[in-house]
Amino acid sequence: MSTARFNDKAQLPGYSGFLANDAVVTGDSGSYSATEHKVGILYKSSRTPSRARRAR
Repeated sequence: MSTARFNDKAQLPGYSGFLANDAVVTGDSGSYSATEHKVGILYKSSRTPSRARRAR
């Protein structure tokens, strides 16, 4: 899935998400090139405690 398509999915109502090279990721997130596969987290934000959402 492309970054653009992933970002579209993360914008769906009630959902949020980020990719491994997103600015919210600490550490060496810059090690992914634009053409490499990377881990993505897509989650239902309404089921996540508000404390966890603030961490993002």
